Amino acid sequence: IIEHTFDERAIQAMDTLAEVYPNAKYENWAICAAYLPHAVSVLKFIPELHGKLLRRRLYLQEGIAYYLWSQGRDDEAEKLDLLIVEENKKEFGIEHPETLESIAGLSSTYSNQNRLAETEELNSLLVTAYTKLYGPNDIITMRSIRCLAATYRKQCRFKEAESLLLEVQERAKSVFGEEHEESIAAMGHLGLLYEDVGRWEEAEECTTKDLEWHQKNLGPDNPWTLDLACNLASLHETQGKLLEGKALGIQTLQICEDKLGLDDERTRNCQQLLLNIYQELDEWQN
Repeated sequence: IIEHTFDERAIQAMDTLAEVYPNAKYENWAICAAYLPHAVSVLKFIPELHGKLLRRRLYLQEGIAYYLWSQGRDDEAEKLDLLIVEENKKEFGIEHPETLESIAGLSSTYSNQNRLAETEELNSLLVTAYTKLYGPNDIITMRSIRCLAATYRKQCRFKEAESLLLEVQERAKSVFGEEHEESIAAMGHLGLLYEDVGRWEEAEECTTKDLEWHQKNLGPDNPWTLDLACNLASLHETQGKLLEGKALGIQTLQICEDKLGLDDERTRNCQQLLLNIYQELDEWQN
């Protein structure tokens, strides 16, 4: 009786946490961090579940895995991702949307770990499955193709990556419009690719439009926006546009220090970029 009551209370606690554990967007990081030890503790005591209760547990575990991934804690995220994928396979089958979504999470973790062969295998599976399930014009299918292109870029398969990204960009523009997030995301990935191959002007054009969209829709202090701002400042430096790079770098560094803190990787990267620009301008004393 005691064990049964304990299991029931553990399940109730899990259900509550599944309700309140937020999406691990930047603005929710502090809440996610606060709830994380409670969620991990509760999950240790959950008995074997099926049906709706299993779905609730997986929902909570997915939220935790996403938060860990967003914080660069990839090894911890991988353990959860693998568990979630296997549970979904057993409960729903490999072609079910829930399973495919969990495979996408595992693929993102592998990509962060630079395990590119495994990332490519999973992304190829997702493109095939989503195209069959939703068709080529669905946003989920387009995102899967974009992720595969990003993997090709990391593997230095630039022509294949560019071909896929141009295809996705044109399709997204046609289906959703030029200012839709998927159209902009494809453009942003093209900017990174063009930077990799030294096509600086095209890289700058794509990155500028990507940055403007993020500033408008996510705000100037969002981490994704700050990444883009720092990258655009770096492109200015690479092309010898040192004063433009300096101005954007100073503005970005101020926001990074205020919003993310001195120890954040983005802050340190921006500091190093500005130091390089100051040295090139012979203003290293600054």
